[in-house]
Amino acid sequence: MSLQCFSPMQIWSNHQHQRGQLQLRVLRSVIFMQFSNYRFQFLSLFLMISLISGCGSHIYHFVEPGETLYSISWAYGHDYRQVAQWNEISPPYVVKRGQRLRVAPPQTTTSSAEKPNGNRELAVSKGADKESKSIADKQDVVKSSSPGEFAGSATLEWQWPTKGGKVVQTFNERDPGKQGVDVAGKFGQPIYSAASGRVVYSGGGLSRYGKLIIVKHNETFLSAYAHNKRILVKEGETLKAGQFIAEMGNTGTNTTKLHFEIRRDGKPVNPLRYLPKKMQ
Repeated sequence: MSLQCFSPMQIWSNHQHQRGQLQLRVLRSVIFMQFSNYRFQFLSLFLMISLISGCGSHIYHFVEPGETLYSISWAYGHDYRQVAQWNEISPPYVVKRGQRLRVAPPQTTTSSAEKPNGNRELAVSKGADKESKSIADKQDVVKSSSPGEFAGSATLEWQWPTKGGKVVQTFNERDPGKQGVDVAGKFGQPIYSAASGRVVYSGGGLSRYGKLIIVKHNETFLSAYAHNKRILVKEGETLKAGQFIAEMGNTGTNTTKLHFEIRRDGKPVNPLRYLPKKMQ
C-alpha cells in the first residue's frame, strides 16, 4: 500500500478550501434564518392586522349557555334595550342557547326575511317553555313599597359596594379596561349591592370580569361587580341597597379586588360621581 504525501502548500490550500466551504455554509444558514425571520415577522404582522381589523366588527353573536340579553349587551357596550330592539325581542327579554343576535346597529332598513332573528326567533323568544317563562315573569315582578326600592324610579341612593377597601384604579373613559373603579381588599371580603335592584346576570361567562354580577336598578342604570370569589345571589333575585351579594376574590385577574362599574343607558360612567365621597 502506497502512502500519498502532500506538501505543506497543498495541505494549507486544502485547509483554506474546507474553511471557505464551511464559511459559505454558515453564510447560507444565516441568510436562510434571516429570510425565515422576516417571513415570520411579515406573517405575524399580517395576522395582527387581520385580527385588529376584525375587532369591533362583530355584527352577530350566538347565545352561549348562561348568557342573558343583559350580559351580551354589556359585553358589546350597548344598551340592552337597543339590542332587544335590533332583534325584535320583547320583555322579559328571554334569549335561547344558539340564538343569533345582532349586536351592531343595522345600517339600513331590512325586510323581515333579512332581519337577524326574523319572526321565527321572535316566536321562539315569546314561546319559551312554561318553566322559563314563569321564572322570567317572576323576575319582572317588582315590589314598589318605597321610592328607594327598585321600581324604575329616576333617583337612586348609591352606596359603596364594599367597606374598608382602597381604590387602586379610577375611571378612564378611553381605556376599555378602566370603565369603572377597582377597590382592593381582603380575599372573601363582603360585596354589597350599591343600590336596590334586580339581578339580571350572575355567572362567569365574561372571562375578563371573572365571576360577575350585573344588577338592573331602573330603566336607566345598571351596575356590575366583578372578580368575585363566590356569588351569593341568583338571576331574577330582587335586592335591597346594601345587601350582601358576593365575596371579594381574584377570578379573571391576578389580584384580589372588586371591579365596580355603573352604566347609564348602556354607556359606562364614572362611579365616583355617584358614590359617597368617603368609603366606610
